[in-house]
Amino acid sequence: MRSLLFATTAMLATGCAAHTSVEVLHPAQVMVPGHVQTIAIIDRSSPDNVGGNVLGAIEGALTGEGIMADREGRQAAINDLSWALREGDRYEIIVPNVTAQGVDSGVFDTQLSWSKAKRICERHGCDAILALEAFDSDSDVLNLNDGNPLRYTDDNIPVYGARRQTRVMTSWRLYDTSQKAVLDEQRDRSYSRNYDEEGSTLSAARNGLPLANDTVRTLGGEAGKAYAGRISPTWRWESRTWFAKGSPSLKMAKRHVKAGDWEGAAELWRQARDSGSAKERGKASFNLALYNERKGNLRQSLKLAKEGAVAVPKARTRSYVAVLQRRVRDQERLEQQLREAEEGRLAKEAEEAEARSKAGSTTGGKGQPTKPASGSTKGGSTSGGGGTKGGSTSGGGDGRTGGGGTIGGGGTKGGSTKPK
Repeated sequence: MRSLLFATTAMLATGCAAHTSVEVLHPAQVMVPGHVQTIAIIDRSSPDNVGGNVLGAIEGALTGEGIMADREGRQAAINDLSWALREGDRYEIIVPNVTAQGVDSGVFDTQLSWSKAKRICERHGCDAILALEAFDSDSDVLNLNDGNPLRYTDDNIPVYGARRQTRVMTSWRLYDTSQKAVLDEQRDRSYSRNYDEEGSTLSAARNGLPLANDTVRTLGGEAGKAYAGRISPTWRWESRTWFAKGSPSLKMAKRHVKAGDWEGAAELWRQARDSGSAKERGKASFNLALYNERKGNLRQSLKLAKEGAVAVPKARTRSYVAVLQRRVRDQERLEQQLREAEEGRLAKEAEEAEARSKAGSTTGGKGQPTKPASGSTKGGSTSGGGGTKGGSTSGGGDGRTGGGGTIGGGGTKGGSTKPK
């Protein structure tokens, strides 16, 4: 479980609107049964010899991919998926060492047999298997403007451009081995990105582009992290704005936010909400809505945001109301997911305790079985609250996220924590 830190915030610019970032716990897209507590992640996307022989080299040369790019991309997808799921604190994650033959790797569009799935879970102590079923990448280099100069500098030096286009496709399946059911299947999800470079010659522009291996590895990691959010509650940074100018109370509150003192700022916003013009009261209500969201008080936050949107009818005040309405709906789903996960964890612990007790009684207390060590980790699931962490704060009115600042502020990652 990650600790909750209080952020030291910094105001980078002044203006009527400042922006901050908060880390929000989003519910999983797929409802995974509570009895699934331990997941083994495996790679079935290719035979173990692909990319490592002459055929792999030919494929890399013909498609523009770097040799071994797919292999590195698959590994990045598995690594980042494992990291994101552990950060989500919902599951215990293991990455067993399995052979391509043992998981029917490379058999296109064929599910893992239940006999092999059961064997993997019996050997490694898992409840479900998450398989990367397919992985494919394409990476091409294009000459911008048909290889002609894009423009000329003031010194009449030509500027050429080149672009690397990279696309990664992934498919995943989540197998529940105890129920012999495929809990989720995501097929042929694509991720793409363009990388542009300029140079005084076309060759210089092309040479400045990142290697295909690097771009495939980056997109593979993004694919893994994206799938983690499909089956597990996931923390994500979101941007928020607030009013930094107006009455003396609002201006003084800005100093408190700059110092990371959100409690002091909230007290000044309450004072401004109780006095002043209707517009100033609306700004204070809007700011207090953000304060309450950071604290996890979503319904109170929504009430205050609506007050602010009525008094200060701007696009961003109305947009914040919509964001909070979505968060209130998500919170109900999130609490259900965390509740079922906690119930499943307790049931599994009870079953393991009963098994140890029976084994101890039959062996006279000797040789009690222990859960196989897999080097895996499991954090505690979080319930209650609003699933919000406070974030870094910076000025400016464009509402963009403030660069992934320190987690903390007045927000809470509320609720109970599972014992490690």
